[in-house]
Amino acid sequence: MGRKVHPVGFRLKSIRDWNARWFAEGGRYRELLHEDMAIRKIVRQDLASAAVAHVANRRREMAISGRRNGALAVPEPDWHVRIDNFGCDVTVEGEPADCTVRFELDGSKRDLSVKTAWRVGEPLMRATIGGVARTIQIERQGIVWRIVHAGAAVTALVVSHRTAVLAAQMPEKAPADTSKFLLSPMPGLLVSLAVKAG
Repeated sequence: MGRKVHPVGFRLKSIRDWNARWFAEGGRYRELLHEDMAIRKIVRQDLASAAVAHVANRRREMAISGRRNGALAVPEPDWHVRIDNFGCDVTVEGEPADCTVRFELDGSKRDLSVKTAWRVGEPLMRATIGGVARTIQIERQGIVWRIVHAGAAVTALVVSHRTAVLAAQMPEKAPADTSKFLLSPMPGLLVSLAVKAG
């Protein structure tokens, strides 16, 4: 038998990169795999919580009398939820108290049933998400939702599909060049600074 080398091996680091970078050293594969699955489960639940909270908030806004008839008369069922750098399209079907949240994660479509008695303005959301009882702290901070569960805090931005498409076309703002400035490690506490040439 001859020795065969996969053609990707010849091209690595010259014209092609690795297909995946997820690996474990030593005997930690099982531990890291379970950690990865737990993180994905939390992301799914946070997606559902943010979408339900946003739909409840929108319905409350639309219940205000004296509003002008127009595009905001009926809430949209489809939303785009962005948690940190991860974004996902979400559809909320039904009333926020008992609804189904549909989204696609890792190439497979997911449905999570959400049952809650949460009202906008309450600090704690007690909900059954995908058959698992969960209590989370949720609050609106400007245009984002801050979700805290089990000591982990995430911020979720929920926008319409149109807004998400337009936001994706916005150029990234480059951070300011601070290389020519002297930055104090404790601003406000620096009283004087003695500097001489050399």
